[in-house]
Amino acid sequence: MTEVQIWYTILMVVSCVFAILRGWEQAILWSRLGADSYSWNEHLLFVGIRSIYLITILLATQLTIIAGLFIAGAFILSFAFFHDGMYYEQRYQIDNRVYRKRWWSNPSLTTTSKIKFTSTTRIVLALIGLGVFIAGLFVI
Repeated sequence: MTEVQIWYTILMVVSCVFAILRGWEQAILWSRLGADSYSWNEHLLFVGIRSIYLITILLATQLTIIAGLFIAGAFILSFAFFHDGMYYEQRYQIDNRVYRKRWWSNPSLTTTSKIKFTSTTRIVLALIGLGVFIAGLFVI
């Protein structure tokens, strides 16, 4: 792998971690339990999200515009898989009466989200995102 391909790969991994942490954060928010969601201090999660954001900015400066576009496309397509999966997993951890399929759950009927992806749709989009990411490895 070239140096650019290494930075490219690291940025994609960091982007997926960001999506996972945001899903976890929103599980805390939408459980409506806030600080009572877990026995540990949820601010550790918030610091992690801010840190990932800063790391992403630093990593992005190492890439070309073309590589950045491929990463953006791959991230957008795979975001729901990581974000929603972690959201459902953590909502189940907080209250095991909801989202019993955990990561693989589908949106609830009471969701206020404007865009609702089933678990199948999330998987398909993530696979397309993986394809975009791999294509980018050959282009950069």
